[in-house]
Amino acid sequence: MNHSESTTKTGLAHQTVAVTLSSEREGSVCFQFKAPGWDNLAASANRLLKFEFPPIREIKVYERLIKTNVLSTGLSKKALETLPRHYLEIIYAHLWQAWFGDQTQLADEWLSLFLLAEDLDGFLLAALVQQDIEQIGLRDTGATPSYYYQGALNREQMATFLARHGYRTDFLTQQEGPEGGSGGSLELLYLVCRRLTHILPWTALLQKLEPAEVERYPRLAYLKSIYEAMTQKGWLDRQISPKTVLRQLNELSLWLNHKDFTAFGAVHHLARPVKSLVIVEGETEKLLLPVFAKAMNLDFDRLGIHLLPAGGKNHVLSIYRQQAKTLNCPIFTVLDQDAADIAAELRANARKGDYIFSIEEGEFEDIYDLSLVVKTINTHYQPYPEVTMHSLQTFALENQIKGRVQTLRALWQAHNLGSFDKVRFATQYAETFQQIGQAAPVPPPKAIRRLIETILTVRYSAKAHQAS
Repeated sequence: MNHSESTTKTGLAHQTVAVTLSSEREGSVCFQFKAPGWDNLAASANRLLKFEFPPIREIKVYERLIKTNVLSTGLSKKALETLPRHYLEIIYAHLWQAWFGDQTQLADEWLSLFLLAEDLDGFLLAALVQQDIEQIGLRDTGATPSYYYQGALNREQMATFLARHGYRTDFLTQQEGPEGGSGGSLELLYLVCRRLTHILPWTALLQKLEPAEVERYPRLAYLKSIYEAMTQKGWLDRQISPKTVLRQLNELSLWLNHKDFTAFGAVHHLARPVKSLVIVEGETEKLLLPVFAKAMNLDFDRLGIHLLPAGGKNHVLSIYRQQAKTLNCPIFTVLDQDAADIAAELRANARKGDYIFSIEEGEFEDIYDLSLVVKTINTHYQPYPEVTMHSLQTFALENQIKGRVQTLRALWQAHNLGSFDKVRFATQYAETFQQIGQAAPVPPPKAIRRLIETILTVRYSAKAHQAS
């Protein structure tokens, strides 16, 4: 591999990276890449720390950086999508090495282990392993035996699978004594082998991260704070071996869930890992709920509250079922009043700690502040004559329209404003809400406050709640 001696943030513009991939079946092939720019690399590293199911998240991030910087014509988009996963990881690591060289530190192993502990804190272990094996198998150039996808694997099967795909196996094969165990501990060791095969030089990247870049790359800033805290604890000088790794992983997991870690996050204003998933019907809720929360001096990102739009009420149930199989955190679902049948089915099948919230007023738009709705219409659309609260309510009564969205759609037609776009209007409503709040604090509508307060209650007291 060729990499630059320069580590300045502009010194790699004309450098190239050569990566040779080889296999018994296909022989050797060499691909050429341009060295990624600093912003390109930092943004990619930041995405690796996002809340998405890890195996899928990682593949998306690898492919994005590789596609952006590939020079060889032989690595087309189609070819990249079928490239074995460990090849993706090798290329991705080489693109990092253009900046930092190929010597990783012990601290990088510890940071990789911490990121695994964090994923284990948010996702179910069995689901992590199954999805990981499936994602590797999808890109297998040969036939993967079906038993890999049918139930738990024993130690020998796991080691064979890992070795076949270019991953280390020592944490599985050299495990001795009571820590070796079976079942869950074997799955943990499988993931350790996977995460500690192609280690990224996190330490060098974090040390290059400047204070001005904290806002741009909040997840990297978070990891940098973790690195500094682990340094103070003296963890980064200890070796990670097959005999110690399960104990060390457990130590990290206990730290993640200890009150001292929560206090540490509050002091450093860290963007927290996801501690609660909120499934909403559409993009308007995802757009506006953080705005309303901010008006209540709350930051969903720092609180670890992640919003996931379902794309309509009919998709909520399937998305909930999918997430419930993989997530180890509470799931909060927000449904409009007309989704009572879906809410009932969710309640019948919800896990302990999950929560279903139905908007009594109707749709999410029905709990907007009416005066701000009117101000948004007049500011952004300038109808003639101007709309007032009284005229809007009278318009709905005269036309026998129920519901805020239906009223606005009819109003748009009456004033020749085209088709009513809920997401666009939500963006404009947010602007109006924030502009007014600059002059004096504006509390969200009472119904919004009740919704956000309930989300917080579930986030902090998940074990005390059942689906309600």
